[in-house]
Amino acid sequence: MHETSLLQRIERLECQNRRLKVSFSALGLVLFLGLATLFSPVADGTAPAGNAAEVVEAERFVLRGPDGEEACVLGLDGKGFPHLVMRKDKSHGIMTLNGPAILLRGADGKRSAFMGIDTHGSTRLELTSERIVDGIRLAVKPDGAAGLYLLDQTGRSRLGLEASLEAGSLVVLRNAKGEIRSSFGLDPKEIPALLFFDEVGRRRAGWLVDETGVPLLAIEDERGRPRIEITSRFDGSPLLRLSREDGGVIFEAP
Repeated sequence: MHETSLLQRIERLECQNRRLKVSFSALGLVLFLGLATLFSPVADGTAPAGNAAEVVEAERFVLRGPDGEEACVLGLDGKGFPHLVMRKDKSHGIMTLNGPAILLRGADGKRSAFMGIDTHGSTRLELTSERIVDGIRLAVKPDGAAGLYLLDQTGRSRLGLEASLEAGSLVVLRNAKGEIRSSFGLDPKEIPALLFFDEVGRRRAGWLVDETGVPLLAIEDERGRPRIEITSRFDGSPLLRLSREDGGVIFEAP
């Protein structure tokens, strides 16, 4: 009788232990699901429902090569603009929103390609040689004026193809100082003209066909006054005119 009572008590204790284990397991599962829901991206609105997402936040990410040198850096510049810098020996590439702009340099660290918006708001594309400054430039200004330029070893434009509402469409040749020495093209009124300028940019000679279709060759003095003119009259007959400084005619033929 005593043994039977003891066995019954043991069975009751084992049954209670099993119920406690089930209760603690259920409680642990509920806590786990609650914490997972609380800290998930879906719960705080950072990711759409049903998508697993992980967020890594930092102000600077660095990718290093086997030698420990920085090969790629993603971060913010001194003004807070995000930029990406990649390096391999002398080759490097930079992409930044400070502009924005993209700069690529070749294996020699000199030959380059640039595309971006400069401080004047002009959109530019430049390809340069190992001297860094000479090459080709394509530019579009905010007002729509556009140009294609060949740059010399000092970075100055020596030959340009320009188009704008103010100047028309022109081929422009400049000297080493950047002064225009000659131009050919159509002005805003679509009058074709070939012009020559002196070393300080003053027009000295020009050949054009005016809006009535009359051709004119003019040679001017340093103040821009016509001194020699060769043209034709309305009937097509030729005309040669020589003028004084005050504009008075001193010779005309025929």
